[in-house]
Amino acid sequence: MPKNYRNLNNNAPDGGYGWIIVAGASLTNIFNQSLVSLFGLLFGDKITSITPSTGAAAIVMNVSSLFLNFSGLLTGPLLKFYSPRALTMFASFLSGFGLIASAFSTKVWHLLLCYSFCVGFALGVIIQAQFNAINQYFRRRKGCAVGIAVAGTGTGQALMPHVVRYLLEFYGFSGTVMIMGALAWNGLVGGSLFHPVEWHLKKKGKQKTKLRTIKVNGERKNSIKNEEKVTKKFKLWDEICSLGNTLFELLDLKLLRDPSFLTLTVGLALAYTASINFSMIFPYYLQNVANMTKSETALSMSMLAGADLASRLLLPILTDRLHLSSKLIFLIGIISLGSLRLVLAQISDKYVVMSVSIIYGLVRASTVVHQNLAVSEYCHKNPELFGNALGLNMTAKAIFVITLGQLLAYVRDFTGSYEMVLYSQAFVLLIVVAIWVPEMIYQKILDKRRESYEELCYETTQCDECFTK
Repeated sequence: MPKNYRNLNNNAPDGGYGWIIVAGASLTNIFNQSLVSLFGLLFGDKITSITPSTGAAAIVMNVSSLFLNFSGLLTGPLLKFYSPRALTMFASFLSGFGLIASAFSTKVWHLLLCYSFCVGFALGVIIQAQFNAINQYFRRRKGCAVGIAVAGTGTGQALMPHVVRYLLEFYGFSGTVMIMGALAWNGLVGGSLFHPVEWHLKKKGKQKTKLRTIKVNGERKNSIKNEEKVTKKFKLWDEICSLGNTLFELLDLKLLRDPSFLTLTVGLALAYTASINFSMIFPYYLQNVANMTKSETALSMSMLAGADLASRLLLPILTDRLHLSSKLIFLIGIISLGSLRLVLAQISDKYVVMSVSIIYGLVRASTVVHQNLAVSEYCHKNPELFGNALGLNMTAKAIFVITLGQLLAYVRDFTGSYEMVLYSQAFVLLIVVAIWVPEMIYQKILDKRRESYEELCYETTQCDECFTK
């Protein structure tokens, strides 16, 4: 990420070629990020043939999520050296390769290597790289841009269950997974559209003038500038090798000193863990509690994803006009999702379950769209911190998924009840509410005190110029 990132963001096109970036991200997500919700449908029977334990499926899913989120620690620093385009194209290739390799798996550890590591790590890199690209191109319309980008995931979640069901019937597990791997390589096309933001800045004319001035001053100045760039690159690599304070600065670990960032990160990690666990058990719940066939299961998942997709496209338009904070919208979303989990735990009629699934999809979009926007919102005063702030947030998600997420998965094995799993997920979301609400109230009080103090200072100085000084 360039050092003058703050200036680039201030001059961001806020549209224009940025919408092509959004289209590329959406295309990539259709065939890659949608894999998370397809895991149970795609790999469920295969894992059951290897071992009957729900914990085995959970360990593959959770380790995948572990690598997905731990990739943030590596992707943040890599974005200082490589473009989002390069990282997205590399990750899309790795995702397709991992799926194709998974087609030949006969043991759980094969899936852990091919799917959990390759696909999980690739999806994490894609998330962070594309969000950094969008974050550089948009300011006021960021919510709408992110909504359209993640709508690609919703499109995949709506369409792919039917595609997977059809492919499984005609080509079996191995053929289906290989075809899905080939489809994942569409991300190479999507990632290739991620132009550097410097190519499309608003003040393009002034930049050309500066370049022309450098040429007039002679080739020596160009040479000096190039030498300085090379020196800085070598210096950065030397600093990485030295670890210690360099690692602290490189990863912006100073963020961990801020209680607001810690509560935000823990809350997002808990909500994400509950979401991943729900995505894994939902197909099993539909088949074993609601007694749905595979066709009905795919239909129900598509209805949920279709409602999610519609909400991802329409919700940002509404929330941008209401000027609500992303954190508040996310909080309202998880309260609603927790309540809907309690409702699902009480019903078993397939048609009622389908109806609740539609409502669930409409609400889920608020958390999907605004989870990374909440991190961006936290970094609005220091946008250069965003890459590593998102990386640390993803790392926290990885830790919670592999620990708490695995415990949630074993609830089903120990109790024999999918309803108890839903209750457990609702309790996890309740913890988020318990953490965030007091902190948000406290921040509101601090903001009011700060405003009162500034008004008092202004009245005392009786002069705008003096107050500014």
